[in-house]
Order: sequence, then C-alpha cells, then structure tokens
Amino acid sequence: ALPLAVAVRGLEYKFGLWQDQAQRLVAFETGENRRLEPLPQDPDVVTVNAESFRHDTPWKGAGVAIPVFALRSERGYGVGEFADLAPFAEWAAGCGLHLVQLLPVNDTSTDFSWRDSYPYKAISSAALHPVYLNLDALHAHYRRPLPPDHAARRDALNALPELDYERVMGDKLAALRALYADVGAKAIATRAFRTFFRQQADWLKPYAAFCWLRDRHGTADFAQWGEYATYAATRLRPLFQASSAAHAEVMFHAWVQFHLRQQLDQSLKAGHARGVAFKGDLPIGIDRHSVEAWTEPGLFRTARQTGAPPDKFSALGLNWGFPTYNWQRMEADGYAWWR
Repeated sequence: ALPLAVAVRGLEYKFGLWQDQAQRLVAFETGENRRLEPLPQDPDVVTVNAESFRHDTPWKGAGVAIPVFALRSERGYGVGEFADLAPFAEWAAGCGLHLVQLLPVNDTSTDFSWRDSYPYKAISSAALHPVYLNLDALHAHYRRPLPPDHAARRDALNALPELDYERVMGDKLAALRALYADVGAKAIATRAFRTFFRQQADWLKPYAAFCWLRDRHGTADFAQWGEYATYAATRLRPLFQASSAAHAEVMFHAWVQFHLRQQLDQSLKAGHARGVAFKGDLPIGIDRHSVEAWTEPGLFRTARQTGAPPDKFSALGLNWGFPTYNWQRMEADGYAWWR
C-alpha cells in the first residue's frame, strides 16, 4: 500500500522476493521496470492489479495426478491414506517428478454408503475425510494397542481387488470411537489441540455440530433436524460446553480433524523435503446436504442443479446434483465465502 499522494505523480517499480527467515530482500524480478501511470486525485483508494513475479528463467516441471484413495499400501487399511503420500512423493522424486496433483480430499459423509465415495460431493469446504486417517500411526501416537482383530481385518481389506468403502469406513469409525473413548478427554485438553480448535473454529464448530446432528437424526438432510433445521450460531454454542450432553460427540469430530490435519501436514512436509510440491483439485460444487448449505443457504440456489452438457463421454450430459451459486448474493459481500 502506498500513500495516494506518492502514486499520483506516477512511478516505476519492480517486485522483489523477501525472505522472512533472513529478514532481507533476496532478488528483484527481471525485465524492464513496471510503470505506474499518474493517477487521478479524486478517489480515496485506487487498486492496481499487476501480473505475477517475472522470473529470469520460468520454472518448468513434470508431475503426476492421482487420488489419495488409490495409493493403497500394506500399512493402509484397504484404502490409500494421507500417510501414503510421503512414500509416493519419494517415488515421484526418484522419477524426476516435482508435482503431485490430488483429487479432492474433503469429507463427503452423508449416509456412509458407497455413494459417499464420490470425492466431489463435499459436505464441507474445509473438513478432511476421515477415511484418510492411518490407524496404526494414530494408536502409536497415543501409545495404545490396536484392536486385536485389526491386522486380520486390514489384511483382508487390502487383499480385495477394489476398495470396499463401506467396510473401511465402518471399521475406521468404530476404531476411532474406541480410541477416543480411551484418550479423548486428555487429548482435547492438550495445548496443541486447543490451539487448533481455536484457530479453525470458524469452520470446525459448524462442521462438528453438523456431524453430530447428522448422526443423531440419521440423515444429513438438515430440513429434518427440528429446531436445528435453520442454522443459528447461538444455538450451537451450548453444544461445545463441557457440561453439554453433546460435548463429547462434537469434540470427537473435531479431534478426528485435528489428527487428519497432522497426518496430512507430515506427509506434505516429507514431500517438500524431497522437492515435491502437492496441488489440489477443488470440489467446485457442494452437496445440497452440506455444512455450507446449512449455515449459509443464501449463497446457493438449492432448487437448481449443476451438471455438464452432452459430450463424447456422456451422450445425455451429466447431472451432478449440486446446487448452483447465487452469484448476486456472493458479489454483495465481496465473495467472502470464496475468499
């Protein structure tokens, strides 16, 4: 930001790269100086959009696209998991690749049937999918033994030619609830968890409440949630009080997200150390029975559905079933939800 009085006269400039750790400028971009022409004096604020940083030699690299669920390994539980991204990045680096693109990793859990395996039907734009949590690492973190039949059930699922989504989710959730019953009270009292919960509260609290209500009513259709059918943040606050009957359950969902984020971050860090960057695939639509559709219904037109026109892959086109966006409403608040 510059004082307008300085910019009014016009000036020349270049972008530079600043290194926080060293607290110094490490490089200027190449090429001729950029030119900011003299600006009018009337406006209070003038915004100038410039192109990206001009590198001397533009970086170019090759990569591979793969869904996390396809990275099945012996230490996984019938499905690829976040923990599998680290060895995959090591393989990619050994092949001279520098990029790994993933399909969406958002939670899609509405009825826990095979339909939830579709990675684009996100119930939250921020929450990660519990199916990607590695149970072995989680039990080791808390120094607790795995369930007695864990190895046998895992090996049976890993031997299947295809992912059995419903069995994997059922087993994982059962194991997670059993572990949480053992360690949860102390786990959610740790400084690391409390910091995560506080920093992510804007999306985490509505998500945890959504999951509790979904399970309590047996449906993600919030129109059937009685007094909670219409979202109100003030109505949810009591759920997160220690004295609430729902407290243990809503915090369970937050605890799962905490460890998902930890396991994902560990693998991303390992990949970065090998010179491998990860990029995501944004689930551009949301499920009509999702946290955002519940908390911010004015942003979506639930009476309409998105899709794709006919092409060589589908003679009749595709109906994805997602609500369309209310662009006028989004524009009114500066696209705050997108940002």
